[in-house]
Amino acid sequence: MRKKLATGLVALTLALTPLAASAHVTKGVVKSVDSHKMILRLKDGSAFTLPKGFADTLKAGEHVKLTWAMSGKRHLISKVTVAKG
Repeated sequence: MRKKLATGLVALTLALTPLAASAHVTKGVVKSVDSHKMILRLKDGSAFTLPKGFADTLKAGEHVKLTWAMSGKRHLISKVTVAKG
């Protein structure tokens, strides 16, 4: 019984590890938002792809916290939070 439980816990840990490792968080200042190309650029030069249906309410100079994951060669945003400066 213990062996089955231990094996199950190891399998669960291995299954969830890629999910935890795939999400990244970046903080920065918005340089520009291109709503046609769905690209958000930060002042440090990094570029992120906005999710479909994103309402363009961000403005240059705003501090943001981005949750994102790699999708091919793109940094695909899953969540945008406006942060305090």
